[in-house]
Amino acid sequence: MNTLNLRPIIYKTRDSAIFRSGWLALTTGSIFTEAAEGGEFVLVAGARPAFKVGHRVTFRAAVDLYPSDFIEAGERGIVSGIDPASGTVSILLEGMHAGLGDNTLTITPHHDDATLAAVERLRVSAFGRPTPINWRSKGLALSTLLITLPITELLRPWMPGEAGPSFFMICAVAWASVALGQRSALLLALVTPYAYNIVCTVPHWHLTPWQPYEFVLAAAYIGVALTFPALVRAGRRFTVTESA
Repeated sequence: MNTLNLRPIIYKTRDSAIFRSGWLALTTGSIFTEAAEGGEFVLVAGARPAFKVGHRVTFRAAVDLYPSDFIEAGERGIVSGIDPASGTVSILLEGMHAGLGDNTLTITPHHDDATLAAVERLRVSAFGRPTPINWRSKGLALSTLLITLPITELLRPWMPGEAGPSFFMICAVAWASVALGQRSALLLALVTPYAYNIVCTVPHWHLTPWQPYEFVLAAAYIGVALTFPALVRAGRRFTVTESA
């Protein structure tokens, strides 16, 4: 491999939230890391650039920039720039830092790995609030079934139609899409029809062939997960415009 085709980059893999330093091949777009021995380059499967301008980040651990400054755990910032040649990422911090020029922290691949280890992405919900990421948000979304399934089953005798009680499940998917993000809501939307079929249809605790209305419900769950965050954001923009 011609090393002149490589440039430094900060990357992450799809199954990990940890950022690492690597090398981007300009000819193919693939990302490589250096082998522990021999100085060879090894392809990183599923790797992609970790940052884009506008990404919000938080610090999972404190960063000591002695003697210039100190960043506390939990502080937040936004990616304000990425240098294509050096791969250096500039993070504009929310807090005031007199020791940093323009209140901006720079992280350079292969040079600032200790600082890089303290940074993680901060996802924001449709309401503009920070949300958990990865398995935390997905687990929280799935845990709503512990509430919606019993309510659905208990209210079945008092609500007309087979699909009536599932209203609470649609509400849960809508809440997850806004509070936890679209991916978590989609996972909940895909799992909910099977959970409904096993727990709420007769015979209970058996996976039975789906009835036509269950396909309609599954489409409704997925549709809410995909569209509800955009509708909320559009509503917020409209409200702000009207108030202005």
